[in-house]
Amino acid sequence: MNQAKNKISANLYSKRDTWQFCLRYYDDLGSRRQKWVDTGLPVRGNKKKAAKMEEAVLLEWTPRLIPFDQIESVAADVVDKLVTKPQAQHPISTDDYKKTLFADYMLTWLEGAKSSLQISTYSEYLRVVKNVIYPYFEKTNIYLEDIKPADIKKFYDYLLKTKSANTVLKYHANIHRALETAVEDDDTKLEFNPARKVKLPKKIKFVSEIYSKDDLMKLFEVIKNDYLFTLVLVDATYGLRRSELLGLKWSAIDFQRKTLTIKAAAVHCKVDGKLLTVVKPLLKTKSSYRTFPLTPEIEAVLLAEKDKQKQNHKKYRSQYDKKHNDFVFVNDLGELRKPNTVSQHFTRNILQRYDLKRIRFHDLRHTCATLLLDGGVSLKDIQHYLGHSQLATTADIYTHRDYTHQQRTTEIAGQIIRDVQ
Repeated sequence: MNQAKNKISANLYSKRDTWQFCLRYYDDLGSRRQKWVDTGLPVRGNKKKAAKMEEAVLLEWTPRLIPFDQIESVAADVVDKLVTKPQAQHPISTDDYKKTLFADYMLTWLEGAKSSLQISTYSEYLRVVKNVIYPYFEKTNIYLEDIKPADIKKFYDYLLKTKSANTVLKYHANIHRALETAVEDDDTKLEFNPARKVKLPKKIKFVSEIYSKDDLMKLFEVIKNDYLFTLVLVDATYGLRRSELLGLKWSAIDFQRKTLTIKAAAVHCKVDGKLLTVVKPLLKTKSSYRTFPLTPEIEAVLLAEKDKQKQNHKKYRSQYDKKHNDFVFVNDLGELRKPNTVSQHFTRNILQRYDLKRIRFHDLRHTCATLLLDGGVSLKDIQHYLGHSQLATTADIYTHRDYTHQQRTTEIAGQIIRDVQ
């Protein structure tokens, strides 16, 4: 067994409200293993105290996990305390012990960043790090302090054999952010971020498909008795993101003042191995949080939807899911509509079945923008209408002047939809 595989490392994580050490090592067959050791210390206010327990944890668990005559990468002062067994035949490298494998650091960084990330963002980062980045670099045995731009570039070249340039750029964002944290961390010896010097593939600009007025007319005709009708009508009128559409709540709709406010998003992600729909507030930019006037058509379909939900509540009684009573788009049992399910139903059961022009559900948003532009609305007003972040630094979207623009733009959008119904 080589020196790298005799190494046992201890990394501290907050897990289940306590500080725990994750011990990583190789078993007798050379397979990568890990052992979690709970310090019993609550997370809040005990990080330094927990960190001081590392030596004791290694002292207790090293002889249990690795045969003594195979230990080559454990700190000398710990080895000296491992009862009265003969010392290892090979010299112990304290420098190697202090170093952290880059693959392990990516997991450590992600765990540390977890509290500052929204659950959907953390879920995606975890998928990328755990399933792609970690497995690749775990085989290289490259230490964090030793990683070079060439090592990262080699990884990207490997990815480009099966993945798009845009996907690689997303992975790069994870690595770059992790290494920036490492540079700022006094406990690492990384003096600069090598990801900064990696030549990146060029981003491929995606050209979306859009619907014309005639295309929309055909679509509305085939979905008039489908649950998608209300979703598509609202989306085509206001140009919402799918997550904004499915995160719409009744409390955000004022039928007296005739307004509809976008202030939440519903996203699909995997949490603890389970696929969940998570609703989150729109916190990233002010431009995403916006208010529209209700058109008469939208008001009518929403009121019909609200009445349908009341009927289903009475019909299914105890079977009805009351947790999502405030959400506009739920199924007959009151369960929140899942983003992926909506998109799949739109593509497979509607577009393919009725041989309509193939577009993504998200392209309804681009369709709205294009029709507004054709209707004479300025590009700046359209960006504001769609909640593009570029306008966040140039205009306060909550001023009376901006709301007037919203009202004028909504009237044009509403008239376009009336023409195709």
